[in-house]
Amino acid sequence: MFEELFELLPIAVALVSPDRRVDFVNRRAKALLLAAGLGEDFVLDMASRAKTAQEAEQRPRLTMKGPDGARSFGFQASEVSSGAQLIAFQDITAIEQTQLERDRLLQLASISEVMPAVLHELKNPLSAITAMTELLVEDATSDECRERLHAVLGELRRLGLTIDGLGRFKNEVRSSRSYAIDLALREAFSLLEPQAASRGISCTTDIQDMPLLPFEPAAVRAVLFNLVTNSIHACTRGDCVLVSARFDRDPGMLVLTVADTGHGMRPEVRARCTELFFTTKPKGSGIGLALCAGVAEVVGGRLLVDSREGEGTRVTLEFPITPRRP
Repeated sequence: MFEELFELLPIAVALVSPDRRVDFVNRRAKALLLAAGLGEDFVLDMASRAKTAQEAEQRPRLTMKGPDGARSFGFQASEVSSGAQLIAFQDITAIEQTQLERDRLLQLASISEVMPAVLHELKNPLSAITAMTELLVEDATSDECRERLHAVLGELRRLGLTIDGLGRFKNEVRSSRSYAIDLALREAFSLLEPQAASRGISCTTDIQDMPLLPFEPAAVRAVLFNLVTNSIHACTRGDCVLVSARFDRDPGMLVLTVADTGHGMRPEVRARCTELFFTTKPKGSGIGLALCAGVAEVVGGRLLVDSREGEGTRVTLEFPITPRRP
């Protein structure tokens, strides 16, 4: 009679006998164990841990590695007649992931409140140090000294590029003046290439000569910084990153592409990759691609992402000189 009743329950239920046998598992429990690649030993493990968790006043929880990765289960054990244990359990993997995401977003939200002030405080002294180093390079009396100062200057400029990558916002992209964007992109690439080389990643460029364009150089450099940094993080030793840029006179558009041969994205990750704060990296911010997508949107352009797991990713940004009409 109790078996028929347990089959009607919408939760996973198992009955463990006093001599540690699994006497009964309802359909919901069977389906859950099968999906996780687990067997009756898992039920027995929950039964043995239930008492310890209760004595320690902890929420009973067990994490197991299945064929599709680690999964967490919450469970509750109740003693029934003759010393048998009734185990009710559920897969709480998605719940825990949601809680972790919530905590991460709360941390990022608190950081974002002070970030503009911090970046401003960093940028002013960094600019002064960079300017002073440039003067020292000009006044250097030996080749060895000049070479060392150039190395310091390169690191200072790379740090400035990093700050631009964090602090540039989409309302700073268009300009009333025109600039040599091709030179700005080459400068940014020259600062990023050593970072890739240090990881054993080949980083090449195909940036064509362009006319002066009405975009802020710092904002375009920030976009390139985010795209190339993402690609470097997606690659391992032996992979390649290619940066290409051109100006299409008809219809008048700057096209920037960063392609890599890294691990690529799963379809579900690809669908969310431009969402603000969404990331699959434990210490990632989820800001880079979202910032780039926002930049493309505000200038009337678009961001295109083509990615396949195990094959790599290609991100293309289109910046029209004249915004597209809706």
